[in-house]
Amino acid sequence: MGFDSSGRQRILAELGEKGPLIYDGSKGVYLDTRLAEVGREASDVSEWLNILAPQLVQQCHRDYIAAGSQVIQTNTFNGNRFRLEAHGLADRVHEVNLMAGQVAREAAGNDVPVAGSMGPSGKWLVTGEVTTEALKEGFAEQARALDEGGVDFFHVETMADLDEAAAAVEGIRSVSALPVALTMSFDTGKPERGLRTMAG
Repeated sequence: MGFDSSGRQRILAELGEKGPLIYDGSKGVYLDTRLAEVGREASDVSEWLNILAPQLVQQCHRDYIAAGSQVIQTNTFNGNRFRLEAHGLADRVHEVNLMAGQVAREAAGNDVPVAGSMGPSGKWLVTGEVTTEALKEGFAEQARALDEGGVDFFHVETMADLDEAAAAVEGIRSVSALPVALTMSFDTGKPERGLRTMAG
């Protein structure tokens, strides 16, 4: 599975000219409802399905496109080393993300933009559970594979710690020149605190 790099440049140029775009929805929830079709049981990490059942992941992307999604994201929200390590898959980070990029790119063709989904590590800098350097290396590892797989840009998602978000961007920038979109997750359960993340 390959991709047309000139198509990538055209997509990025058009992306900057458009207004609001409709994203796809959750991959994990969608895939869990269809695992029986490929003889699989519920998995704790849907990212592993990029390897075990790539045809199912690709169908997920195609269904979202058919439903009107103007941008699709790779099935890699939990595809960083820190998340995969908890499932014994730390040595498969490149493989999982590379395949995810290729599967999404093939589903999207050269008309629908593909975002490389990158979620938080699940570890806290403030407690010393992880270092900034380790985060940079982990996100760089994931970004390198997604870039190789053919994504058009990266989407760093639902970050709760601004320092981790910065580490993610720095890690990405160390291996790729593709654009980066970043979104934060805010704690709306305590209105008296104002618009703040879990990290403050």
